[in-house]
Amino acid sequence: MRWLDNPTVDFSSYQLENLPYSSYNVKTVTPMFGGGSEAGRIDKNRPVHVSSIKGQLRFWWRATRGATFATTYELRKREIEIFGDTQQPSSMKIWIEHIRNNEIQSYAPQRYDNHAPYPPYLFQKVNDGARGSKPVHYILQCEFRLCMQWSQKVILLKESNPEEFKKWQLDWEAAVWAWINFGGIGARTRRGGGSLYCHNVSPGSDVNSSQNFMNWLNERMKHFELNDLKTTDTLKEWPTLSGKVIVKDQIDDNWRMENCLLGRENEPGTRLRGSWYESIECYRRFRHKVLRGNKRSLWPEPDSVREITGMKEIAHETPHPSTKPSKLVSFPRAQLGLPIIFKFRQNKVLDNSYTDKREPYTTQLLPKGKTRLASPLILKTIAIQENKGFAAIIVLNQPVLKELELDLVPIDEKRLNNDEKKHIREVEKRLKAQQLQKDEIYPRSLYSDSPMSRKNKNYNSTVKAFLNSEEVERFCKTQIRNSNNQNRYSKNRKP
Repeated sequence: MRWLDNPTVDFSSYQLENLPYSSYNVKTVTPMFGGGSEAGRIDKNRPVHVSSIKGQLRFWWRATRGATFATTYELRKREIEIFGDTQQPSSMKIWIEHIRNNEIQSYAPQRYDNHAPYPPYLFQKVNDGARGSKPVHYILQCEFRLCMQWSQKVILLKESNPEEFKKWQLDWEAAVWAWINFGGIGARTRRGGGSLYCHNVSPGSDVNSSQNFMNWLNERMKHFELNDLKTTDTLKEWPTLSGKVIVKDQIDDNWRMENCLLGRENEPGTRLRGSWYESIECYRRFRHKVLRGNKRSLWPEPDSVREITGMKEIAHETPHPSTKPSKLVSFPRAQLGLPIIFKFRQNKVLDNSYTDKREPYTTQLLPKGKTRLASPLILKTIAIQENKGFAAIIVLNQPVLKELELDLVPIDEKRLNNDEKKHIREVEKRLKAQQLQKDEIYPRSLYSDSPMSRKNKNYNSTVKAFLNSEEVERFCKTQIRNSNNQNRYSKNRKP
């Protein structure tokens, strides 16, 4: 594996003379996507930017210590004191040293790819398995030293007001702790991209079971005075860390997945990418629930789009499953993040027709007046060593989603006749006329075989439905896979 050392930079201008500073040696344990100055792009000369780390630390401070504030005004006031703004400098100087990384690579996985360096589901929108799909660029592993130095104003508090200094210390340390363990660097961090390991911050190698991990988590939350996050379901106007963290016992050193190797076994982080795959696969199965022997989704959204647009093939005139009400309009998966793109599989004969007798045009679901909403679920690897860790599901408490809107994905109309264009305009009117508010986002009752129901219990929270799903139940039941046991995960078994 070839490593690249970035050009030497003079960091002396960042450091205040005669004042101590702390440093963290950080490594990525899953591939890093993006992370440069331009969104979604990797900067070849400087793959890790201070500005992106500051953004992550701001977010995780709000999600942890910031959760103690009652209003956004109080939150913003304290955030400016800590991180600064255009009028006030930050309380901490931050810089990066000794960036070292692999070469930028690219890979375009095909559908059901068994050898991708990352779970293909991560970039399903970019690559649907078709020929000519865009390759995804990534860096397999990156190392850097994060340096942090208090401003002189804060250091003076250490002697004059020790209790006040401790608050500053906890604010910064909690942000770094949450970022290292629950966040990442680059793009797709909520789906495990660019997950991190730091010897001083990550769980130690003695945290070798899910129970030990929960004990470690509880101790850390107590240390950072975050115990209220575990006991309250009160939603803030910003995302906050909840007490809902699910981890599966770590994967053994010699473990490798039979159906998805996720990279070559001798590459760094390969085994951690295996645990990463398991958390992603658990979520994918929940998001794409179908009945055995039938490819139609059990979720209400596809039939809801058909109902609103008035477009459906004869084969889909009856809702699926049969217990689903025919006029039901519901979009519970909006709670898991937006936008959602609905791309219907068309009958080849009707593919180029522009009538109500075909499947709907490609449609996107958005938060009203916005373009995206981040997911409240984080699916990743939490590393305890560079090559050992837990498959994890972390839940963030999100503000209530109030209203949605459906739009057509833009259609190239250059070769369409007037009647075809007229039909597109008519469908756009139908979409705009449909109001999608709280009752459509948080359904109170659904139908049997709905992914929002299990064991005679209905959930209006999609997050709760996921946490109580059979997919998560199976995810949690897997035991530690020890190489001494003769099981199908033994390294001696062919993949």
